[in-house]
Amino acid sequence: RTHPGIQALQLKAEAARENAEGIRLWSDPSLRAGGIGYSSRGPAPSEEGDIALGVTQPLPVFGKESAAKAVATAESGTAREARETRLQVLKRDLMERLLETALLNRQIELAEADLEWLRRISASLEARQASASGTPTPLIRLSNEISEAETRLRLQRLEVRDMEVRVNRILGRASDHPSGRWELPARAHPIVYQDRWSRDALAMEPRLRLARKLNAEAETRLEATRRSRRPNLSLGLDSRQYSGDGGLRNGSATLQMSLP
Repeated sequence: RTHPGIQALQLKAEAARENAEGIRLWSDPSLRAGGIGYSSRGPAPSEEGDIALGVTQPLPVFGKESAAKAVATAESGTAREARETRLQVLKRDLMERLLETALLNRQIELAEADLEWLRRISASLEARQASASGTPTPLIRLSNEISEAETRLRLQRLEVRDMEVRVNRILGRASDHPSGRWELPARAHPIVYQDRWSRDALAMEPRLRLARKLNAEAETRLEATRRSRRPNLSLGLDSRQYSGDGGLRNGSATLQMSLP
């Protein structure tokens, strides 16, 4: 959970979720207020009214707003799936690195035992050489084998340290953080193949699930693009009042539609 990549994807998923929650289906209405003046040749203000009031409310009747919310919701789902995919891939990589580390530790144990055995044989040959009862050829050959075994052992230990650095990188820890000594698990029981495993693997594979989320997001974007070509519809209410007594003189209701 401390991996910086996982934290970044988590923040992105939270931002996408909040963005989806912040999209509204109904827009705010707009209010209008003003005064009307008349010339000497026009009607009397007391008859027509000299105060104009109005309100306009956009109507979400063609699905533009719901399509935009669907796109934001799909983006939120994709962001969550991307985070989950990254987490599952890291878990898989971590398991592989740990198994490789455990295998290297086991190989080092065997190499150390083999090296100890070679050293004992070398000590026995040196004792025979000192008593002049043996030839130097086997001792020289054994010394070469011991040197090669020591070199292989040093390389294996370096490989283990390199693997520990990889494990710490996956876990988001410092490269020199001690990771302990990992051992190979016990031998597993024989596994009998079942047909449903392939279907379950395809259904649960992280990258495929992310691809499905991306496909669903693309479909919602396509639908939002189609709906964006539809007109905008607004309902308007207007009234005129006379400032002298505040009485209503006339009113109107309008339906406004944009031309795409």
